[in-house]
Amino acid sequence: QKAEEDFIQLLFDCKEIKKHTTFREAMTLISTDPRYLLVMGERERERLFNDFIDQRGRREREETRKKRREGMDKFRQFLETNSSVTVDTQWRTFKEQVTGHPIFNEIDKLDSLT
Repeated sequence: QKAEEDFIQLLFDCKEIKKHTTFREAMTLISTDPRYLLVMGERERERLFNDFIDQRGRREREETRKKRREGMDKFRQFLETNSSVTVDTQWRTFKEQVTGHPIFNEIDKLDSLT
């Protein structure tokens, strides 16, 4: 158990390992570290590596969703507090008014339409 935790920490510590890094590429990056040898067997290392990559991908997707949600919430608050925006405001007019505003620039343009 401790050996597995140390091996996973080794994967976290290696900044060159990204979500698209293959097992072989990762092993060449970390094979000189003593923690590499703590886990016996190539299959076990590969299993831990795949679990690590899956976990990293899930975490990155969740962070992206969270940032998107926060940006949309800020934009919604901006709209609610902006008295120049009404039901009758045309998109073209609104866009001219807010172009360059930090909140408008932070969100995806498609998100601003939802």
